[in-house]
Amino acid sequence: MNTEQREVPTGVAFLWMVAYTGLTTAGIIGLNHLMMPQRNGLAIFGVWLLNLILIFGLTAVFFRRIGGRGGMLLLVIGYAVYSLVYGVILGHVPRLFLLRESPPISVREADRAPYDVYHFTDGRVETSLVARTKLSARGSAVYYRVAPLVPPDWKRGDPITAWVGDSSKDYLLPASWAEDCRGGYRHGLDTTYGDLVKDVVRWRSLQASPTAPILEWSKDPKAGFLQAGWIELSIILALDLAGLVSVFIRPRSTMP
Repeated sequence: MNTEQREVPTGVAFLWMVAYTGLTTAGIIGLNHLMMPQRNGLAIFGVWLLNLILIFGLTAVFFRRIGGRGGMLLLVIGYAVYSLVYGVILGHVPRLFLLRESPPISVREADRAPYDVYHFTDGRVETSLVARTKLSARGSAVYYRVAPLVPPDWKRGDPITAWVGDSSKDYLLPASWAEDCRGGYRHGLDTTYGDLVKDVVRWRSLQASPTAPILEWSKDPKAGFLQAGWIELSIILALDLAGLVSVFIRPRSTMP
């Protein structure tokens, strides 16, 4: 029995790599969105494990077909890291092509329909009811903040129909929260903002709509949403491109 593996022609390997990168990209993005929302760290870890099964499963299927060319191992590591980050804090990519944008509405109506981008005729950030938390890793800290977005005549006891959220390495509130931006776009899949909303509602005994969106306060919310989505998409497309280029690198090893 001949156990030698025949070398895969470059053109054939390239076509198989197109299939591999396309399926992996669609799988990572689709799986994260199908499994949303992820309410705790255990759920996030579980979805990441599903992503790893997807990535390694597709790699096992396509490795021989691609001929083990180029940096398959590095590509797998890149996909694994991206799937974790995407599942934790990103998540705008699918809405790039199905963007839901509101007409100009009052903040009081923000919880009535699920939009990705909101345009308001009124609204201010109630900075007296800010909730904060700090997430630290390897000596680096990121501060998360949320605050109610309310109409000008809002008073304690009135329902909260929208929130603004922000994260940065700066403890201070973002300058935009003091500005009359009149718009916002939904954050990605990060559940930290939702946890903060629950905390401040409980601590301050607030009345909040369960469908109130959590938004990035912005003067140009549509542009901000699209920029976030295209950055997320461009990162994984760069991984795909690296895989396609790797086809033209002479394979160094083959699977037994």
